[in-house]
Amino acid sequence: MLITALMGALLAIGPHYVEAEDGTTRLDTNVIQGLDLAGGARILIEPDLSDVPYEERQSTIEQTIRTLRTRVDAYGLEDMTIRPVSSLTADQNFIQMEMAGATTEELREIVDREGIFKASLSMEAEDGDLILLGGSEFELEGRNESIVLGNTEIGVGEEKDVEGSEYSVPVEFVNLTDEGRYNLRLVAYKGEDITGVDIDPSRSGVGREQNGNFPFQFQVSIDRSAAERFRDLAQNFDAGGVSPGEDTTYLEGTQLVLILDNEVISSLNVASVFRDQVITEPSISGGEPTREEAYELLKKYVKNDSQIKHALAVEAVMVHFAEKFGEDPEKWSVIGLVHDLDYELHPEEHCQWVRKYLTEENWPEEYIRAIESHGWKICTDVEPKETMEKVLYTIDELTGLIAATALVRPSKSIMDVKVKSVKKKWKQKEFAAAIDREVIEKGIEMLGMDTSEVIQETINGMQKVADKLGLKGNA
Repeated sequence: MLITALMGALLAIGPHYVEAEDGTTRLDTNVIQGLDLAGGARILIEPDLSDVPYEERQSTIEQTIRTLRTRVDAYGLEDMTIRPVSSLTADQNFIQMEMAGATTEELREIVDREGIFKASLSMEAEDGDLILLGGSEFELEGRNESIVLGNTEIGVGEEKDVEGSEYSVPVEFVNLTDEGRYNLRLVAYKGEDITGVDIDPSRSGVGREQNGNFPFQFQVSIDRSAAERFRDLAQNFDAGGVSPGEDTTYLEGTQLVLILDNEVISSLNVASVFRDQVITEPSISGGEPTREEAYELLKKYVKNDSQIKHALAVEAVMVHFAEKFGEDPEKWSVIGLVHDLDYELHPEEHCQWVRKYLTEENWPEEYIRAIESHGWKICTDVEPKETMEKVLYTIDELTGLIAATALVRPSKSIMDVKVKSVKKKWKQKEFAAAIDREVIEKGIEMLGMDTSEVIQETINGMQKVADKLGLKGNA
């Protein structure tokens, strides 16, 4: 995910004041149409993309939808539909929000909310560790469900100010790891500390490399007191070595976690220079992982041929659905390819190690979350919310059922597998018994699609790589 999309999303839906025809002034958003329907409401939003480079507009639309979805979830409105739409000429981009039992005013209230943004340095600590906060050292005292820093006790999931000798620092106790360590976030700065985002093409922009990656870079301006706080917090971490092919060293044991409306949206490595200098205009750079990089990771962690074929099957189907829904095939390909990255080494802790693996590779939070979500209520509590996540959740098990159906046919080929054959095997609980039919059913319900259609589209995707899957057979 391009971090510029975050800033663009905040600007795209931000409310502003306008003068009406009658001379009055009112608060307005980019909601250009509202329609109260029988039993519900629908509004159409036109994001302000005038200052967003053309190649970044799709990412901004996607991030805006994620921001709105987070706000909707905070209201407990699970039945809200939020989707992108385009004008007939494709030169205008809109976002449609629709919900039964709501009014246009209620939907406007969600859009009008100002996003709450903060950036925190992650930290994994043990009982007795010393942590520097606000000019003072605090010894961490662990109590399982809470931690104590000085006179401040912080429960799991809580964030509280810890008073140092010079200033207070908000600290969040995220969770307790299985190894008995404490995951913390030290809040470095909040939205009000960011005084500007530089989108000057000479210092910011998105490029394209030969490997298909899109590296990005942009500069932000931060209030000096926040920059000083960042430098002080950075003292808690050692400078690391130089990565191969790079000349920059990064802080060890931490990342800068970006959070919007209480949802983690990305994590960034932090250059070691932040320990030594007060930097008020940091440059943020990075890039989305490529298919080539994803495949190298797959080969690093997965050796079993059947698991590799499963990864290739899921990848192919994800690409197929991305093209069907008008989404980014490269992104969906990468996520499908590495979705089971930790399964071979940690089958009993599936989806529990993938965050560690991908964070070490500086992968975007969006990718990590999508992969974790395919284990929802099986091995994680990360619920699939985006279309990409729902598709992965649905077709992961379904590809296995379809492959098994193909292998028991006389041709041993997926090329002549029909929907009715898959449905027949679906009903036979003893057939491919390890495949969880309920997960597939739940995923299809999330997508709001017909079961036969999902099965057919999944077959279509797998047929495109039948040779790689060993399912070409003799058909």
